[in-house]
Amino acid sequence: PLMVAHTTEILKRAHDYGIYTSMNTNGVYVKDKIKELKGAIDLLYISLDSPHAEMHEELRGVKNIFPKIMDSIKAAKAAGINIAINMTVTKKNFSHMDEMCQLAQELNVPVYLRPVSVIPTEFNDVSSASELKYEKENHVTAVRELKKKYKNIKTSTAYLNFMENKGFSNYQCKAMRISLNIKPDGSIVLPCGYYPVYKFERNGKTLKEVITSS
Repeated sequence: PLMVAHTTEILKRAHDYGIYTSMNTNGVYVKDKIKELKGAIDLLYISLDSPHAEMHEELRGVKNIFPKIMDSIKAAKAAGINIAINMTVTKKNFSHMDEMCQLAQELNVPVYLRPVSVIPTEFNDVSSASELKYEKENHVTAVRELKKKYKNIKTSTAYLNFMENKGFSNYQCKAMRISLNIKPDGSIVLPCGYYPVYKFERNGKTLKEVITSS
């Protein structure tokens, strides 16, 4: 998002209106945008998939970004910006969770341990991330144990219980009732950005007309 020219202006305007603002980023450009982000964002999520540069860069498919991410985390902390590390856990980095929590503790930032999700595209293709999936039961057990050791893990017990109880297989999704996803082109994806199966193009309809239409 920080490659888009007006992202920080949009965040600042929303923040000034009293809207809670947060953003996910790979962290590469955060250090360059510290002045614009300060006072514009309530919580900045920075993706970091391993405390080891080689593994993080392998999973992200980009070389030489690890030092930039570490510099960005430290710069954001120094500027007083609230940040959290997002670790997407896969078969490849599952064993790195303990070290990641330790690194986050040393950096004095919270960490979220999230299992990799297989998200379809708008054309319902299956993501290649399916090759990186592992048993959710193993994730729940591992995170529960880590939460006893580290106080900076923000993956909640409620979320772990949710995963243990088969997630949305047993719970009703609240998309379109408490949340709505609008893409940069102004279109609306249903039911949400994670599982888009239908897309309303910009066609002159009001938001209310779109939501209540069949």
